[in-house]
Amino acid sequence: MAAAAEPEAGEDKPMRRSSSFQFIPPDMSELRVVLLGNSWSERSSVGNLILGETGFITEEEPVCCRRVSGRVGEKGIVLINTPDLLQPKFLGDLMKHVDDCMRLSDPGPHVFLLVLQPEDFTEQHKEKLCAVLQLFIDRSFDHSLVLLCPPREERSGENYRNHPPLKEMIRLCRYRHMKLEELERPELLTRLGQTAKENRGEHLSCGPFQDEDPGLAMRPKPALNLVVCGRRGAGKTSAAKTILGQTELHSVSNSPQCVKHQAEVCGRQVSLVELPALYGKPLEAVMEESLRCISLCGPEGVHAFILVLPVAPLTDEDKGELESIWDTFSSRVKDFTVILFTVESDPTAPAVVNFVRKSRDIQELSQSCGGRCVVLSIKDGHQVSELLHTVDTISAEGSRCFTQDMFTRAQIETVTKLTAELQNVTQGQMGASESREPLRMVLMGRTGCGKSSTANTILGEEHFKPRVAPKPPITSCETAAGETDGHPVVVVKTPDLFDMTLSEDEFQQEVTKCISTLAPGPHVILLLLQIGNFTPEEKDSVELIKKYFGKKSVDFTMIIFTRGDELHNRPFDSYLLDCPDFVKQLINECGGRFQVFNNKDETDRTQVHELMGKVDAMVKGIGSGCYRTEMLYATEELRQIQTERIMEEAKRKEESLRKMYEEDLRKQKIKISELTGEIEKERKLREKQLKDKDNCFNKEREERKKEREEEEKRRKKQEEALRQDWRRKLDASEKRVESEREQAEKKLEQSRREMKREREAWDKEKKDMWERTRQELRQNLEEEKTSHRKLQDRYHKTKILMCSLVALLLLVLLYIVFLSPAYTQTAESMKAA
Repeated sequence: MAAAAEPEAGEDKPMRRSSSFQFIPPDMSELRVVLLGNSWSERSSVGNLILGETGFITEEEPVCCRRVSGRVGEKGIVLINTPDLLQPKFLGDLMKHVDDCMRLSDPGPHVFLLVLQPEDFTEQHKEKLCAVLQLFIDRSFDHSLVLLCPPREERSGENYRNHPPLKEMIRLCRYRHMKLEELERPELLTRLGQTAKENRGEHLSCGPFQDEDPGLAMRPKPALNLVVCGRRGAGKTSAAKTILGQTELHSVSNSPQCVKHQAEVCGRQVSLVELPALYGKPLEAVMEESLRCISLCGPEGVHAFILVLPVAPLTDEDKGELESIWDTFSSRVKDFTVILFTVESDPTAPAVVNFVRKSRDIQELSQSCGGRCVVLSIKDGHQVSELLHTVDTISAEGSRCFTQDMFTRAQIETVTKLTAELQNVTQGQMGASESREPLRMVLMGRTGCGKSSTANTILGEEHFKPRVAPKPPITSCETAAGETDGHPVVVVKTPDLFDMTLSEDEFQQEVTKCISTLAPGPHVILLLLQIGNFTPEEKDSVELIKKYFGKKSVDFTMIIFTRGDELHNRPFDSYLLDCPDFVKQLINECGGRFQVFNNKDETDRTQVHELMGKVDAMVKGIGSGCYRTEMLYATEELRQIQTERIMEEAKRKEESLRKMYEEDLRKQKIKISELTGEIEKERKLREKQLKDKDNCFNKEREERKKEREEEEKRRKKQEEALRQDWRRKLDASEKRVESEREQAEKKLEQSRREMKREREAWDKEKKDMWERTRQELRQNLEEEKTSHRKLQDRYHKTKILMCSLVALLLLVLLYIVFLSPAYTQTAESMKAA
């Protein structure tokens, strides 16, 4: 390509169509790539490789962004090559170059291709490159791809894995990297397309840079709520100091309460709560501190739990602390956990890397937390930005934060688990007396299906009076107790399952009352269906039972078919073949458990024995004993009631603890005031001095801040004035050039017309002159011919005359010579001589 002048920033330089294969996702019409790095020539060479021909001049580096567009198959590709923004000479105009880059890639780039030369990529370059990427947008690392250029010199044993800045840059880019020396053009195009596809073809928004004010580009990021947890208090405090950049934090290793700190980190507000160790503490203290921790994070909740661990094998206390955290906040907290290893040396040291990668316990813990693991050096803290970026990935993966509702559900699960364990312990302590526990039954069905008769048959006595129309159906639960085969039995008859006169709330209250009556819960729920009179409503019986008793209730449900006498000794299996399909479906949903009852034959106890045997087998098969009270709270309405009850109890405890704490604090203050008056005065004096120093420091800081703001305003104002001045000059120059061009065109047109007229006049004059000349020549020719004839006549006459004269002259001469006396005398003399 000839060394022609490069186009200005914003000028699109088209390239010819390439014959490469289709690599861009089908839902994208073009791929926009921004080239960044520390070498203009390397970036230009890579850009030319992508285009398949020379589009960038590698020898001369420009001072502004360059854009070149081309075609790859049926898709378009746009490359924006930036100046070396990592050099100090560009840092002052960094915002301008970033703005130009985003404008040239409007509506936004798809991929950042970081072309890096390993020998020249230092820690300072890494920090500057991260700053440049963060100026574009927060998620720029998700759209970045690292391309490693070949080394200039052959140095054996050198690898990017031993290059900490380069290694960390690759980690920030989600380990997306390639080596240029091992790469062909199709593979490079494919990797670019894959990077865009991983981000669902979305481009980065350039909204902040479309405003004329460059300061809007530094739009504040959302605040973060972090909880630092772990067994070692000193390690947590060191991590908190490093993250917040504060060295005056006090350790909470011996503090029984949560401590909250706030600071601005990497341009965003961060609230950090240090959670004391939970392992080995009473359950009440654990619940209190966990609730306080969630409350300190405000209504939005916790964005991430930072689990601080040393680079050392996990001890039993560490594992116990992890179990306490999982049990307190539920296993869901793992989705919001980031493992943070703290070291005082180089975080990329081989010993640290090998431990994190090869420790089996650490790898299992990391996998359970989604692989989110960061090594932090408490000396320099360069990895804080990586930690915050890892926290941001949690919001991108799903839920934004661990909320108070999640914590409440975790407490409900904990209470349920403890209740079940307590029930198991209670049952174990009952020993032999457990065999005398009454068998608790719940009878459900529509009105008239034989609930009262079935209950009397089971108990062997008439405890319930069957309903006879027009007697209204029952609207509340009825209970009766008796003994069957020497085993105590308690039966509860519920209202009509399909009674439209009862609201859902009223029926739910009756269900709750039923469960409370049969505490700790019924062993079996008997669903009664009347043979020969199946109604369409009854096909939803199991769903209604699930609705009011919870999803687990179906495991404790058995169907009772009443009026078995109407079968007339016909086998029920053959009768079941003729039944509606929903009856068979109900039996399948209840695990195939059913029993046929003939309530008219009071002497036949075989059916009752079979029922008792099936119930006993069902209870043993389930293994949980009975339908427990906590299963009822699987329904949404009762779960909400239980949640509110737990929250109210927690609030009451918190209020009680707060009052107790305030009372103790008041007493301590009085005691300290009485015993240490002088010390208090000295403390106040020191506080005043410290406050004065803080005020002075704050005042100086505010003054410096104002000076910086004023200086920034002046600089922006000067830049804006200079920009407007150049814009006015440019507009004036353009107008002047346009005016001069128009005038020149007018003069040229006028000159053309005048020259045309002059040429036409000259042509006419020349034609007339040639015509006159021809006529004159013709006339002269005629005159010359006439004159020539005359001259010929004169010549002939003159010739004749001359001849006559010559002849006469000869005669005269002859006379003179021969006849003259002198001649005679002379001749005689000569003879004589």
